[in-house]
Amino acid sequence: MISSRDRQILRNLAEEVAELADLPVQAERRELWKKHNSLQPTRPLILVFPEGAWEELLTGNDLHCEGEKAQGYEWSLRSWIYTH
Repeated sequence: MISSRDRQILRNLAEEVAELADLPVQAERRELWKKHNSLQPTRPLILVFPEGAWEELLTGNDLHCEGEKAQGYEWSLRSWIYTH
């Protein structure tokens, strides 16, 4: 069960993720990747994942939720925000 405090933290983070996804730059990126995946010519695209470095970039001290399940959701949302 997720506490009401954790739920509010997750809702705020989800709202931030939704706002970032709605930015014009994200629509442009979606179109560029669609063209790229359809083998249409576009400018060079770069996709970077900080694999192996997440423990340094997003530590347990950065998580504000108390519940283990909520922390998992929080980590995912914060990592999406970070990669933006």
